[in-house]
Amino acid sequence: MVITMEQKQLIYIQFLKLRGKVSTVADVPGNLLFDCNNEWIGIEITNDENEDVIILPFIKQIDFPLYQAVLIKKPRSQQILFHKNSKIFNKLDILCNVDVIDGELFGIEIILTQEKIELSEVVKPFVKRYLD
Repeated sequence: MVITMEQKQLIYIQFLKLRGKVSTVADVPGNLLFDCNNEWIGIEITNDENEDVIILPFIKQIDFPLYQAVLIKKPRSQQILFHKNSKIFNKLDILCNVDVIDGELFGIEIILTQEKIELSEVVKPFVKRYLD
């Protein structure tokens, strides 16, 4: 998993290497996940709460190192915690864009409009590019 961050508001989480045409599912509901110190520890993406049909593929494979991260699949959502021992204390509702290649989850784009995310220690191993 590789994370690119720009200005603490533009975040891209990539799971696969580019190998085909990317299609994007826009405005997917989700949450940024935070610990008790309000440090960013993960993300959750879900299908629409209003029962509208948004079929998001589950993450089947990751082409990059996972380090201590863990993937949690639930019937209508999936969580990525950047460290297996992380405990979720708070959630921030977001809408994100999900990129898909050949039925596999390629990446997640997050554009924050008011909030800014600081790099926590559990995120740092995944960060490929950080532009402040």
